[in-house]
Amino acid sequence: MSNVALLTPKKDKGPVVITTTKGKENVTHCTLAMVKPAEGPVNSDFGVRRAPGKRAAEKFHKGIDIGAKRGSDVVAAASGKVVFTGKKRGYGNTVEIEHGNGVTTRYAHLDRILVSEGQSVDQATRIGLVGRSGHTTGANLHFELIALGKPINPIPQEGWVDESAAGLHRL
Repeated sequence: MSNVALLTPKKDKGPVVITTTKGKENVTHCTLAMVKPAEGPVNSDFGVRRAPGKRAAEKFHKGIDIGAKRGSDVVAAASGKVVFTGKKRGYGNTVEIEHGNGVTTRYAHLDRILVSEGQSVDQATRIGLVGRSGHTTGANLHFELIALGKPINPIPQEGWVDESAAGLHRL
């Protein structure tokens, strides 16, 4: 039997749903309202995939890859505080944004980083430019959603927030 616990940043809507089975916690999904961080198709899904490169072994892909033109905008999927900017092995130029309640988003393979650590950003604020830094086969945005230290599928079950309907514009 599973028990469901909800971490609540608001009265009755929490961003992270956790199930507990036999004493082991598992993050099942996140209800953080997010805009799509870059324009383009999802070229590589979350989960097990054939890793790019010469030794094409199966490997767990912790995020999604959004195919986009090099130099195009990358925006914050949700409001938060920038907690990391810089290079990470495999990821290249990377930005990490903390959204509270144990939820972080990661944006990688950037050509340029346009924000600084400690900076607060609103949803849809430009944070970088799509690139091909790190281990990648072409220009794309690698996007991850991390809840309580665990990667979860970043494609929202409820769908991406429609920026124009929400009154948002890219800054």
